Amino acid sequence: MTSPGTYSVTVSGGASCPGTSSNVVVIAATPGSLTVTADGPLTICGNGELTLTAASGYTNYVWTGGAGGSGAELVVSAPGTYSVSADDPGGCSVTSPAILVEAGVPFNLVVNPSQGVSFCEGSGVELVADSGFTNYVWSNSVTGRILNVTQPGDYTVVAENASGCSGISEIVTVTQTPLPDAGFTSVQQGVEYEVHFTSNVAPGTHFWNFGGTNTSTLPNPIFIFDFDATWPVVHVVSNDCGIDTFAVGVVVIKTGINDIPGVTASLYPNPGHTSFTIEGSSQSQLDVKMRIYNGTGQCIELKDLKLKGSFNKSFDMSNYATGIYTIVLDSGSDKLVKRWIKE
Repeated sequence: MTSPGTYSVTVSGGASCPGTSSNVVVIAATPGSLTVTADGPLTICGNGELTLTAASGYTNYVWTGGAGGSGAELVVSAPGTYSVSADDPGGCSVTSPAILVEAGVPFNLVVNPSQGVSFCEGSGVELVADSGFTNYVWSNSVTGRILNVTQPGDYTVVAENASGCSGISEIVTVTQTPLPDAGFTSVQQGVEYEVHFTSNVAPGTHFWNFGGTNTSTLPNPIFIFDFDATWPVVHVVSNDCGIDTFAVGVVVIKTGINDIPGVTASLYPNPGHTSFTIEGSSQSQLDVKMRIYNGTGQCIELKDLKLKGSFNKSFDMSNYATGIYTIVLDSGSDKLVKRWIKE
């Protein structure tokens, strides 16, 4: 029989009485439902793979789409439309619904801020990646959507979208701005009262005041003072991280002339390392004060000397930094000025 219905059979003939069987009802078989599950989003990212698994309890599985295959599982490595057919326990062939596997779309993560990122020395800055993704990992191995940066450098972040595909941000360059640091060294050279100033830190906005209305905005200015004096010099440095001020008296004494009558002197070794010797002669007996000034105009040594005839006196400078020092012999009414360089 090839169609559903109610069937019976009757037997007659011979010595026996005719007989009829009971009714047999034949119904049409209803094919089972074949379902398929996937081990992730129906998306192929790059060289990724996806496994499709048909429901168990069937036999003779045959897959279509891609390279096809057999068995309850199919590993998919390319986008496309896939389905599977199999035989149910009643021997009927069943087929799954079509399954569409799509290609993953590459995406770029956006980080804010992304340009001109800088922070002040001793602080930091936050980099924030786009929301809506998962598994954020920054280039310094820190995880999470927000990165607190305390070191300058180049930073990127990767994350995954809902399809499981990875995206990456552009490089974000982070710089560090040093705190303003006012301060300077000074050297008197050139004409009699010319002083050359060198600031500790060049970056930033500079302002100098050499007394009164005498100012400059150069990082390393040169200024000619009017006469011998200790001049108040103010140096101000500012940038995006703040402002710093340094003020000191700079000693300016006419150079290049032996101003104490009857006295000659020289320094050696010059340049030197740990000490210097002042050697010379005086035509008369003099009581003088010897002052030693550093590059910022501060008096670091004061000594009383007696000069008569030839003299030779040594001074220890091992405790002082390298730089240029001014040696002043002061008789009260006259001065003799020399420069000594410590290397």
